[in-house]
Amino acid sequence: MMNRMPLIFFILCLSGCFGQTTLEMNMNSYAERIARVTQSEISPPSPDLKLYYPKASERKVTIPSTTLNLREFYAINGCPLATLVAQRNTTLGKVEAPELRYAYERQLLQTLSQCGELIQSDNIDLMDELSRLQTLKTKNLPLAFADLLQNSNAIVTGLSFSSEFIGTEQTISEITQSIAAIHYLAKIDSTQEVDISEMNEHLQTLEQRQVWAKIWRTQRYIIQVLPSITTVLNDYRKGLNCRATLGELDILRNVMMMFFIDYVQPLASTIIRAQEQSSEAWQTLLDKPSIESSMKAFITSHTQEQYEAFKDVLNAHVKSWQALFAQCSISPTGDKLN
Repeated sequence: MMNRMPLIFFILCLSGCFGQTTLEMNMNSYAERIARVTQSEISPPSPDLKLYYPKASERKVTIPSTTLNLREFYAINGCPLATLVAQRNTTLGKVEAPELRYAYERQLLQTLSQCGELIQSDNIDLMDELSRLQTLKTKNLPLAFADLLQNSNAIVTGLSFSSEFIGTEQTISEITQSIAAIHYLAKIDSTQEVDISEMNEHLQTLEQRQVWAKIWRTQRYIIQVLPSITTVLNDYRKGLNCRATLGELDILRNVMMMFFIDYVQPLASTIIRAQEQSSEAWQTLLDKPSIESSMKAFITSHTQEQYEAFKDVLNAHVKSWQALFAQCSISPTGDKLN
């Protein structure tokens, strides 16, 4: 029985570790070691990691229907409008994905323009009908895009569904592709035509990689957990006797190097790089009038407000370490300062 106890204890330890991510394990170890050395209590909060994607009712988009008399266009030699509409009508009755609706609306406008060049100049009624359709479809196009951005399953999943954190093991290509996908969506309405295969490729990247949801969850975690460690460091510094605590400072420096310098900072750099390289694209999306205010608030929260809070929390933690070592004229590398 005695021989089995170490094995049982080991299994229990493993089961506890399996319930935590790398980020959680490292941050818990970071807090525990600092608390032990400083003889303090650190009680990191249970962070709220929900991303609060807007409810379906807050992002519902109603696109006005348009009547179209195809008979008048059948007589236009070379006009593919009837064929295009007939192809779409075969899908009516089914749930149409927002991205497919947007691609269709773009293609329809392009087809209307193409057919307009084939209409005889003396066919004024048909020209007027074509102009009416182009005006209506052009007006509705931003709504179709808003529906794509807010309600596409790929985007909803990619921006809110992940239960994971971003990691230093995340490949550069995954993050680069996710940044490219946002830039693609931001400029899609300025392209001549929509390549459905290309659009689907970017949407698939967002859905499968879920990089943005992971980045934003990691931001929220660090914003809520790191300040409790910073507070302990600041309190420890207030009553510090440098001569009596040189050994403690050396241990703290090693803890800092192991957990903050070697883990948290590289992770933060990954997040900052992704946020900075995508900021222009996010702002372009925010500037679109058709996007619902709830969606704009969601994007603003994670790409601006939470991001700024994230950087502030990191800077405060760095300054706490710097002040601690400077107070005893020791560099973070452990060397005595002149």
